[in-house]
Amino acid sequence: MSDPYGVVLTKIDADGAAARAGLSVGDVVQSINSSRISNMDDIKSIVAQMSSGETASLTIWRDRELYEATLAF
Repeated sequence: MSDPYGVVLTKIDADGAAARAGLSVGDVVQSINSSRISNMDDIKSIVAQMSSGETASLTIWRDRELYEATLAF
């Protein structure tokens, strides 16, 4: 990763939205809905604005590659 940024996931609730979206411990969340993620506060702010039934597009860095995931709330 030439420009490292994002938040490393250290815990995933097995029954939670992140697990259903296919996220894993060690994944790096780089963006949500095209908003760059620099820290956990960025994630909390975006998630707080989401309503039940909405989805968010995530860009994830995993195994030296970028992946897209969709997180349903």
